[in-house]
Amino acid sequence: GTQDGLNKYNGHEVTVYRSKDDDSTSIGSNDIAVIFEDSNHNLWIGTKGGGLSLYNREQDNFTTIRELLDGPDKTKGITDHTVFSLSEDDDGNLWVGTNNGLNIKPARQDTFQHIFSDPNDPNTISDDYIESLFKDSRGNMWVGTASGLNRYDAQTDSFHRIEEVAANDLIY
Repeated sequence: GTQDGLNKYNGHEVTVYRSKDDDSTSIGSNDIAVIFEDSNHNLWIGTKGGGLSLYNREQDNFTTIRELLDGPDKTKGITDHTVFSLSEDDDGNLWVGTNNGLNIKPARQDTFQHIFSDPNDPNTISDDYIESLFKDSRGNMWVGTASGLNRYDAQTDSFHRIEEVAANDLIY
């Protein structure tokens, strides 16, 4: 992934995928921020400004999920058009970090749960700017934000802010 498209090398030649305004099956943006392959071998591409694209290997094209915050179908979209990080939890849920919230796509569903920081609730993520996502060897999900590090507690469906990390540090 580059700032000028997604490159695929098949061992002999390079194919460059670029966003095309007149093609809804092209990649969402040329500025690629993250590439992630999930446990079902789906290839997800997070872009800067163009949302989240899913590559269809059979048709050699993309389905793009964009920001959609209003209306009855808002759970079909993500919370921002810039996607910085992608990961998957042990249940096969796709985690999508944007610069305006965390999005979780349950396995085998086409909807997203939107998660935002609440300064009055210490059990939420510490900031809506999600820079990094990581699943550790124990299956814990970690969320790096513009205001510190958070660990998700699946038992309580809440986040634990790691106070040992400076709260104003951007976590990569």
